[in-house]
Amino acid sequence: MNANFFHIVKFNLKSKIIFTSTFFIITTTLILTYLSYGTFERNRNQAVLDQSESLLETHSKLISNWFKYHQNNLAIVRDSISQPDQQVDAIFKHHFKQLGFDSLYLIDANGDVKYSQGGASISGDTKWVKRALNTRSDLISLPYSDGHSNTFSMSLSTPLYINGQFSGVVAGVFSLERFMKEAFQIKVPTGSDAMVVNRDGFIIFHPKYKLVMRNLSSFNSTSTGEKLFVKAEQHSFRKSVTKKGRVFTLIPFIVPDMDWVLVFTVEDSLIYQPVNEYFMKQLFIAGGLFYLVFSG
Repeated sequence: MNANFFHIVKFNLKSKIIFTSTFFIITTTLILTYLSYGTFERNRNQAVLDQSESLLETHSKLISNWFKYHQNNLAIVRDSISQPDQQVDAIFKHHFKQLGFDSLYLIDANGDVKYSQGGASISGDTKWVKRALNTRSDLISLPYSDGHSNTFSMSLSTPLYINGQFSGVVAGVFSLERFMKEAFQIKVPTGSDAMVVNRDGFIIFHPKYKLVMRNLSSFNSTSTGEKLFVKAEQHSFRKSVTKKGRVFTLIPFIVPDMDWVLVFTVEDSLIYQPVNEYFMKQLFIAGGLFYLVFSG
């Protein structure tokens, strides 16, 4: 009986040691898995941010340079007609094909179109014309539509001074489609988007034309244009939640010399999918270990 008693005690003690050791191993595995998951997640976020910033920087410079190039072309026309008694019509015709605009205008200080080359007629009541005359500085308009289609245009304008007197503006108009083809060919993963947003939160450029000139607030987004600028200055990213509850990571980068940010929007499920797969694999391994130990 004593032998059986000691055998039982010895067996129970051995079982407790095995249980304690196994519990310690599994607990340690789960803790290390959780900690490694956090490290993996942070590294993944940083990798996505670093890779995105490099691409954002390249394309933001391309956008900025495209506008600088066309602004410089406009300045050539302005300088050519800034002297009195110039043959403006001949100058317009000479430069028009080389300038890269769909339409070219000379608008006097009263808003009357004196010369034009190219597309549709405009008037002094046109919103961007009024603003160009009022600001008397180089200006890039917001995208605007004719109201009858989903096509958008933009204008560049520069003030014209003759003999020191403000005499109106020289303006060029181009289609948004043209700009997108020439300077906004950004390849992003499926489920992601690239867009340009101003400080007021309006979407200036987006591959989906129906979203152009929509405000971020219309998506019930938790982000604003100003907040994106702050994150861009910090070289960081921001979370945004849509009306449908989808969570996106917004990675902004300031477009040089423009009051815009170029933004990559990536749905979180795309970012965290590899992380979640890694975490689930680790849990499966730990669970398998637990099952093998205690099933016997």
